[in-house]
Amino acid sequence: MKIYLEQFTSYPSAVRSAIMFQIAAWLWHYISLYTNLLKGEIPFSHIVIGVFLCYKLLQIRNWARKLCLCFNPPIILLYSAFTVLFFGGSVKISAICFLNVVFFSLATYYLVVKETAEFYKKEQEKDEVLKKAQKDLEEARSNSRTRDANNNS
Repeated sequence: MKIYLEQFTSYPSAVRSAIMFQIAAWLWHYISLYTNLLKGEIPFSHIVIGVFLCYKLLQIRNWARKLCLCFNPPIILLYSAFTVLFFGGSVKISAICFLNVVFFSLATYYLVVKETAEFYKKEQEKDEVLKKAQKDLEEARSNSRTRDANNNS
């Protein structure tokens, strides 16, 4: 984790903002939803999804960015509806829901920004090149072992 935090400071500001707002959105989602709205336990699947996506965003995985862009809009719509529904009855809950809308909206905005999209795509290409190089190295080692075994026989 220390490596990712050290690398985090070298990321473009839009990428850092996207990651920070996504983490803040999920944290606020957990805190607000389960302390003010449902008043129960957090389902394990919600924790796994939120933590996993944030961790993979921090690792600069483009598929995690795309997955957040799929999850965030329905969450924004849901909390927008709650904001409107609770506005007449409970201003506190309405404000809590509105903060969820703000955090997830900001995260979505920064995940869509051109600078962020290009950074994630560039990192994905680097990963693919690295994987291909590792595969080629393994193949070369395997061929070398086979050749050495044939020479020794």
